[in-house]
Amino acid sequence: EFSTPDLKMFDLCGHVRSAEIVATSPSSGAYLDPDYVSFTEDGTIESLKLEFDTFKFDADKKHMTKDTFKYIVLRDNDNRMTSWEITNAPQGYPEGYMNYTITWDSNGKVSEIGFFYDEGNPNMIATYNEKGLLEKQFMSGMDRLTYTYTYTDFDSHGNWTKRQVKCYIDDGADGQLEDTYNETRHITYYDSNE
Repeated sequence: EFSTPDLKMFDLCGHVRSAEIVATSPSSGAYLDPDYVSFTEDGTIESLKLEFDTFKFDADKKHMTKDTFKYIVLRDNDNRMTSWEITNAPQGYPEGYMNYTITWDSNGKVSEIGFFYDEGNPNMIATYNEKGLLEKQFMSGMDRLTYTYTYTDFDSHGNWTKRQVKCYIDDGADGQLEDTYNETRHITYYDSNE
């Protein structure tokens, strides 16, 4: 199946045009603004929307913008993104403000994402199951949260299309269940009518 580092970053394979994740609560319906990612035909990321932030990648794929912020995108020798570094941080903010670092494991999966903000420096640490699916994410920082994932549906390319998410507040012990919701991923492809 067709794959690129940018597709792998989002647990996708095949000639994906776009993927949108819609979260819904069993009790109240719509949960969060949908996340969205689009790719060029060669599998390179084109745009990304995470919660309320939209990132647009320039044609050279080495630069991107979010609102008025400009970033340089750094990649390793395997063409995997390793960081997004802001080039025009607002005056008075610390050096490195709003930078992201991305660490990859030996299986080509994202193992950690670091964020640098003025209110703290949380990290997202990911673990995967034996099938290579994201099993758990731990978010450090002020809000210590653990997300677990159970997959219920896949498309013909092997990409997940439905999963259940459980969010736990980490109290230093086993954590307290905070919320449960479902995510549906709508994927479009360049090479099919899916």
